[in-house]
Amino acid sequence: MLRHFIPRKDVPNKFTVIVISIESDVKKCYNKDMAYSEDLRSRVIGFLNQGHTQEETSKIFNVGTATIQRWLALLSETGSLEKRPLNRTARKFESEKLEAYIEENPNALLKDIAQHFGGSITGAFYALEREKITYKKRDIL
Repeated sequence: MLRHFIPRKDVPNKFTVIVISIESDVKKCYNKDMAYSEDLRSRVIGFLNQGHTQEETSKIFNVGTATIQRWLALLSETGSLEKRPLNRTARKFESEKLEAYIEENPNALLKDIAQHFGGSITGAFYALEREKITYKKRDIL
């Protein structure tokens, strides 16, 4: 349980006590693909709408002020706090085409694969790893 004391502007020497209960199953995660829950977003915006500043809200909910500003912009643009879909670009090394190329060219080097698909050598390596294709070349006896 987290208690936060905020000085009241209307009455001197009085404080508003805010108590926030933190569930034990909530974990702090810094994965860029994970989003804050819609419930947390709505609680943060609700707290902000009660007249608190973004800095106070940021400290209480442990959310950055830039994040709060993005949520406010999202709310004004879409009318919802729902997470926007990720816009992932198409892969240069498409699975089917990569497998077909490897079947036709079993002794191709990483640089050859990268050049054929217009990607990097590192990209070719990770594409082969993703498809679980081994790239070890064996001499035929």
